[in-house]
Amino acid sequence: MRHPADITRSAFKLKLLVCILLSAAVLPQVNARPVLPEQTKEGDAVQHGARQSLLQAGRGARSGPYAAETTIGTPGVTSLTPYFSTIKLPPQAYIEVSDPAREEVYLYGQKDFGHMAAGELFAPLSISGDSARIRVVYPEGTALRQQDAVVLEYWESPPVAAKKSLSSFSLVGDKDDRELSACATAKKPAWHHGSLASAQFTAPGCAGTAWSLGNENFIVTNFSKSQTQQSLANGEVNFNYITSTCQAVPPKQVLKIKPSKLLITGGADTVNRYSMFSLDDFDYQHAKVKYLFGGLELANNRPAVDTPLYIPQHGRVEGSEGRRHYYQTIASSKGNENCKVVRNDGFIRYNCDTSIRSIGAPILSQDGSQVFGMHYGGDSSVNTGMTSENLWKALNGQVSAQQNQAVVGQGKLELAQLNISQQQAFATGQRFSDTLSFTALSGRWLAHEKTYSTIAAASQDIQTGKTYEIVYRVSQNINGQPYNLQQAVAGSKTLNVEYVASDNPNLSSKGPHKSWIGLTANTVDGQLANNYLIKINNTIPGDSNGGSESLTSPKASISGPAEVERGPQGGLLSAEKSTGDKLAYSWQSNSKLMLKPRGDKVIVTAGMEVPLGAHQVDLTVTDSQGRSATASHTLQIKAPPSTTNPTAPVARISGGQASYVDGQTIRLDGSGSSQYNGSLNYQWAASPALNMGQTNSSIISFTAPSVQKDTRYQVTLTVKDPANGKDHRTSHTLMVKPKESDGSSTASAFQRDVAYKAKDRVSHAGGVFECKPAPYAGWCTVRTDIQMRHYEPGKGINWSQAWIKVK
Repeated sequence: MRHPADITRSAFKLKLLVCILLSAAVLPQVNARPVLPEQTKEGDAVQHGARQSLLQAGRGARSGPYAAETTIGTPGVTSLTPYFSTIKLPPQAYIEVSDPAREEVYLYGQKDFGHMAAGELFAPLSISGDSARIRVVYPEGTALRQQDAVVLEYWESPPVAAKKSLSSFSLVGDKDDRELSACATAKKPAWHHGSLASAQFTAPGCAGTAWSLGNENFIVTNFSKSQTQQSLANGEVNFNYITSTCQAVPPKQVLKIKPSKLLITGGADTVNRYSMFSLDDFDYQHAKVKYLFGGLELANNRPAVDTPLYIPQHGRVEGSEGRRHYYQTIASSKGNENCKVVRNDGFIRYNCDTSIRSIGAPILSQDGSQVFGMHYGGDSSVNTGMTSENLWKALNGQVSAQQNQAVVGQGKLELAQLNISQQQAFATGQRFSDTLSFTALSGRWLAHEKTYSTIAAASQDIQTGKTYEIVYRVSQNINGQPYNLQQAVAGSKTLNVEYVASDNPNLSSKGPHKSWIGLTANTVDGQLANNYLIKINNTIPGDSNGGSESLTSPKASISGPAEVERGPQGGLLSAEKSTGDKLAYSWQSNSKLMLKPRGDKVIVTAGMEVPLGAHQVDLTVTDSQGRSATASHTLQIKAPPSTTNPTAPVARISGGQASYVDGQTIRLDGSGSSQYNGSLNYQWAASPALNMGQTNSSIISFTAPSVQKDTRYQVTLTVKDPANGKDHRTSHTLMVKPKESDGSSTASAFQRDVAYKAKDRVSHAGGVFECKPAPYAGWCTVRTDIQMRHYEPGKGINWSQAWIKVK
């Protein structure tokens, strides 16, 4: 008989062959050239090593906590992923995979590999670097059994050296215009949204790009190795695989998370292939993935030709040393122009550059950051992807409009890992000098003592998968002096974490735990400084003499909006802050509200028949031991707003003259102002102040004040649209002159055929008139011919075009 591992290896080779065959698929195009997928055109992963029995039928074991140990790797590789074909261990034993310095450590127990069937493989998360250490751990008191076995089938890494130049792939025009994301987002900060939500995705034998969708635990990609649950389970999603500068330096703050469930997969052809899956629920929730990295909104229509695009992706980057890297880049230009949609012909075609492992990347609008498509592949003339229109049709049975809402990730991640095996304080390595205030991002504050703060962190037993709360002490330390996190202290500091058994008297689990502590640090002026995320591997056994219950009692919590408008849009309530083991959620309301529950979320809508005012939504959570907890949330139901034009009004003043004599009536008219939603509110003001009477009407009329000298006034009209709250103002400047300066005593009698110039004054027709300045002054000379007599002051039909009546 063949060894099960032989079957496994053959099966894997068959799967790899299928992956390669799929990547060579030909799709008819307008230009009759095949679209080449950016998946495995030169082999996206390399297998290393022969089968190795770390522990077989009780042989090979040694004394001490590490029953077996081996190191794998080869110089030059950037990461390693081991694949196990056999793991048979007692319930207390576990596997530790780490780098040699144990700066990156992952623990795996029965919840991870206990379900392995014959012929299946188990792959832990990758280890960054060129070597990894694997240990089989038997805690104290755990006996080695005859049937115990651990078999490492092989390990995988990305290729070290490039076999082909980048121009062999989907660089449009054979020139790579992509930039490292750190450079691109420095020029256009709004692109952080798409950059943070995009991640590197690997699965056995293949790799590509994936992205976070909407406000739920949804990850979307496009390639074959994400289309089975077994292959997906052996994959991983790497968030923040982004260089910190414009240099191709390995990223330090990479968050690696395992996929969980394949939610939907399909596709009529290779370009229109799609998969959507969720991440490990514990890590997704408590590592605050959505808060840190956000989610993208998928457009439900196709973009117009020439729409500017940008594509965050994990395609191949050429290193100066001749090696390949897959740090995130952004394609946003082609030549000296934006890269853009070239045509829509059932697919989306574009001239943005891509490369190996760019498959699955979101195609985003440069203006609104909506996803307009999902990249597949292409050639040197054009790239091709699945349209957002087709992708939305495929996903909208699983994703509602409320869930397809963008979340802007906060980023600024500082990631640390602690491995706690004895009771003492551990420095996270996070050093900072700013005076910061901390809030709990993941976990909840319990107390702030003089030298430390206690935080209850959600923790998962790696054997059973059960969730507990474990209390840790966190402090900021300056030269050996600890302070709690509520104190504002200056100086260079480190974050310290300590586990104290007496803080956890009821913890009865003996298995190792995985915990997340999240802290948001703000500066003294309230600006976000950093988000600190601390992963803790805690192998200190729990107190076996603790309480009879192995789990803390569940707690129910509801978060969400306080108000919802009537109509189909509704609002989303979440129970994600509830705590307890394997919770079941029940949502109810005693009113006419419509509830659409989706696990720990519920969409609440109010039809027109629902009364306005306060309504209550109730939540009951039940844990694995049948214990329950309840919470309530009050929603104010509001009437939807009337249709309001958002355009601001435009203020206009008419009827005003440039100058007046004191005692003269001044009339200003604002009724010609533009409005778009009905009547306007008017408010008049003057500087210097004037007695204008009623100042809130559209027209004002008042008497010019008595002045001793020529005085300039600025009258301002402000109009406000009460429907949209917007306003606009304009002003009119006028001069008020004293009566004694009207010039009547010096004005000469008007005569025809006399050449008058600007500011000359004449008396005529019972008044005093002043000749206007150029260009009107020429009309002040009135000749005896009939046409020019039209400008005779006070008498001609057009006299006011040439003269100003001053008395």
